[in-house]
Amino acid sequence: MEREYQFLIDEVLSRYGEEVNSLSNAKKLSKEILNCKNGDISYNTIRRFFGLISSKQKKYHIKTLNILSRYCGYKNFTEHQKFNDNYKLWRLINLINFSNKKIEDLKKIKKNLEILINNDPRRLTLLGLLTNKFLLQKNEQHLLELYNLKIDNIYASQMLMPVTNYCNLIASTLREYKFKNPQTILALSKKETFIRLYMHYFVDYNKNNHNYISILQASDDEPYDSNDRAFKYLFLDTMSFFKSERLNYKGLDIPYKNLTNDFVKGRWIAISYLRDQNKFNFKEFYKSHSILLAIELLVFALVKNDIATLKVVCDCYENNNYKNLHWYYKNEKIIVDLFLSLHFFMKGDKKSAFAMFGTINIDENSNFERLDHNIVIYLFIQIVIEGASDGLELKFTSAKKTSHLDLLSYSSALALNKRFA
Repeated sequence: MEREYQFLIDEVLSRYGEEVNSLSNAKKLSKEILNCKNGDISYNTIRRFFGLISSKQKKYHIKTLNILSRYCGYKNFTEHQKFNDNYKLWRLINLINFSNKKIEDLKKIKKNLEILINNDPRRLTLLGLLTNKFLLQKNEQHLLELYNLKIDNIYASQMLMPVTNYCNLIASTLREYKFKNPQTILALSKKETFIRLYMHYFVDYNKNNHNYISILQASDDEPYDSNDRAFKYLFLDTMSFFKSERLNYKGLDIPYKNLTNDFVKGRWIAISYLRDQNKFNFKEFYKSHSILLAIELLVFALVKNDIATLKVVCDCYENNNYKNLHWYYKNEKIIVDLFLSLHFFMKGDKKSAFAMFGTINIDENSNFERLDHNIVIYLFIQIVIEGASDGLELKFTSAKKTSHLDLLSYSSALALNKRFA
């Protein structure tokens, strides 16, 4: 019997008030359904439906299903199934949202959640809520068991918004959580669903991203593809650069031609710039249709006070029109616009610099995980363009408390202002 019919079996039995476990019971139920004027269904069909006789039949005619659903008080099977799905969802949400209530049957909940998510990716928010519940309850064993669930097509385009919402939902809780057992981090790093859902979608730039870094470092290279493996090592090198630590450049061992994701390509370009700044040539990588290739590089060049590289990159993007970008790239558009504002200022075009800077809404269009990072860059460039200000200095100093961009200083921003004003 297909699991999708189990709710119908349960409700028919509840209405009938007896078990259907014999020929006589099947005949009695068939007669009762007919007497209730719900339609005519043979006792042999009932026997097959309730598994009393062996049958290879896995699906049932909609007429049969409609008769049984009408017997249970519904207009038809579709309405009945929709009601059942909504009821299960309501029960699951209630169970998850009562944070103090312990989960008794995680196996069943996990199975229901897996079905819900694979049918409707928007239900990933429930996975986020349940993840937060286990973290708040400090139930690390349940957390690990939860991520044994299987989710289909995680990298598909229709998953982008649901996965982003899921990541934003758990980010702060995971960031602030102190694991009781260090082995939980190692075990979580081996959960493929968690790695693909969270670690490969959410890039945590916060200064307190210790859990994120620990899980990423402990994660395996297999079974992930070239983009995922490259991302892991390139991001770890990015963090090392911001901390003035030694880079290992392992991500560059994966050839650029093997990468298909522009976010990862941009990281590869930026780390190759750090490895050999003198031989680096951005024009070898530039593609007019993608702003993703330049984002990390621009930040690195700013930190290194490399005005020449900033000019080369901004010259490439100065006349491009990205007004119709996908929503997921709005964060990158912010960074490009910030650096173009700086570029105009350094060229002496203060009018264009102020005009472009004034169009940037850092709070509305930043990705959640990049907001702190973006605000530091925003304030740094604002100081360069506008000059000294006690208010800006205070905001800049405060913003840096949660960002890895310690290498950007108020004094270096003022130095650029004086140089190009």
